[in-house]
Amino acid sequence: MKNILEKFTIRNSKGFSAIVSPFGAKLISLIVPDKNGFFRDVVIGFDQDEDYFLHDPYLNSVCGRFAGRIGKAKFNLNGQEYRLTQNAGEHQLHGGFQGFHNRFWKVESHPESSITLSYFSEDGEEGFPGNLKVWVTYEMDEQNQIITRFQAQTDQTTVVNLCQHAYFNLNGSGTIFDHQLQIESDQYLLCDDQMIPTGVIKSVDQTILDFRNSKRVKEVIEDPILAVTQGLDHCFIIKNKGISCIERASVLYAPESGIRLEVFSNQKALVVYSGNFIEDHPGKNGTMNGKHTAICLESQGFPDSPNHKHFPSSVLEPGEEYESIICWRFSAE
Repeated sequence: MKNILEKFTIRNSKGFSAIVSPFGAKLISLIVPDKNGFFRDVVIGFDQDEDYFLHDPYLNSVCGRFAGRIGKAKFNLNGQEYRLTQNAGEHQLHGGFQGFHNRFWKVESHPESSITLSYFSEDGEEGFPGNLKVWVTYEMDEQNQIITRFQAQTDQTTVVNLCQHAYFNLNGSGTIFDHQLQIESDQYLLCDDQMIPTGVIKSVDQTILDFRNSKRVKEVIEDPILAVTQGLDHCFIIKNKGISCIERASVLYAPESGIRLEVFSNQKALVVYSGNFIEDHPGKNGTMNGKHTAICLESQGFPDSPNHKHFPSSVLEPGEEYESIICWRFSAE
């Protein structure tokens, strides 16, 4: 049962490479050089393929049709209420039980340095309206960047919010306590005790969530004020000039490996999740996955935006094209 997932490798000429599976459009591995020139896998995962079906379902997957939570698993669109599947208490998370993370995607093309996959989401799937065709392309360049491009088209007015849910550990093992995080954000979304946005937008000034200057992750996630979430699970508003602009959203750095990750995106939000509920389970090459062994930097739209008129719209109309671009730029120092 070790090799049950179909896998495809993309690479550049410098040894930078990734393995992608059509199941959930997952990144099974992402190999980058550290400060000593050794190559490390900077996303956690499993040696046993069946574990990708049994544990941490969103790990390294594409999440959709709507990434993040939708409160009460319902929303109104053009005067009609749509009720969604409830897979997070009375709410919906990451598209439902059989969201895009749990589907087999079709490989459309696979030259050496990129791969394009597609998925057709039928009208009514997990409660969402409209037949939606989705494409994701992972592309590597010679500057040690991996660029993710999402596109989507619908035949009926619907909502779309996609993200790549990579679980990063820039050392390749252990916790992410020593990682240093910086976020290009002055504001964050206030959430209730069930992690549903209240609609209030708060300043990060004089709060533990002020990452405008780099902070050591351990100092933040162990602060008592984050006891309810057991770490970071927050949506930061990125200082973005517009949906067509690619702006730097965040920088993550691990002193041990010297690996530096810069996140660029055209999206208006960055959800940061510090792996607070990662299951204790054997990972890759004899390592153990568990709480705070990875961090997610999810470039996306605002969670629960269909229920907040003052949030940036996630509505997609027939004849329009959804486009989300995310660039992860790696270096070592």
